[in-house]
Amino acid sequence: MRCVFCHNPESQQLGPEIAFTSNLCIKCGACVDVCPQGALAELLSGRILRDKCNYCGKCADVCPTDGLRLIGKYYSVEALTEVLLRDFEYYRHSNGGVTLSGGESTLFPSYLELLLKGLKAKGIHIVLETSGYFNYGAFRRKIYPYLDLIYYDIKFVDNATHLKYCGRPNGIILRNFRELMTEGKVDILPRIPLAPGITLTETNLGAVVDFLRSSGAKTVAPLSYNPMGLSKFETLGRPKPNLPERFMTPEETRQAYEILKRNSLFR
Repeated sequence: MRCVFCHNPESQQLGPEIAFTSNLCIKCGACVDVCPQGALAELLSGRILRDKCNYCGKCADVCPTDGLRLIGKYYSVEALTEVLLRDFEYYRHSNGGVTLSGGESTLFPSYLELLLKGLKAKGIHIVLETSGYFNYGAFRRKIYPYLDLIYYDIKFVDNATHLKYCGRPNGIILRNFRELMTEGKVDILPRIPLAPGITLTETNLGAVVDFLRSSGAKTVAPLSYNPMGLSKFETLGRPKPNLPERFMTPEETRQAYEILKRNSLFR
């Protein structure tokens, strides 16, 4: 999906991206010299020719200030398992575990099946954060058996509004949530990302709460709006969304909590 209020837009692409923070650039020209694609020919004027970039990362390797950064790295299942198991003793003593967070890790069900099978064999607690936009059959076979908890984000119930602000229809998201609630084998905590004037409206929160209650949910976790993702859009060469550049006010927080409390869905 492409939610306009996304905190981590660098996670939306399936592959690596190059981030450019202009105020860190000292205009040394080292990146221009090593770029095999000529994608940085105009960097000194503040531009990356992103249609030429193949995300090799050579520019980031030579950047002395981290003005250029390669975001995203491929790990084999074996390599990632080794990294995660380095904290095994910490998981054991803290009763913690591994959380699969967003973007949307369910896009890779076969990879997750192999990864989670190895982690679960070690008795590690596993949490999945998801937008719910996945193929239910593949998810049920390959991912669900290894989960202990699911954080399930629901932004809107109205399909047209979801399409406008998230870039995808939400029918599959709502159907998948109902299916998971019926399964009942893994705890699910529904969450509502709050964006003032977008998801945080009386109409929208009321509709989401009605949907959750009709699906059997007993609680919900509101996620406060975070403006710190806005600057990331610019470093990725994308237009910055027209959203508040501030955190939620106390009044907006109270408004959201009151709506949820009135409907007996609050955690």
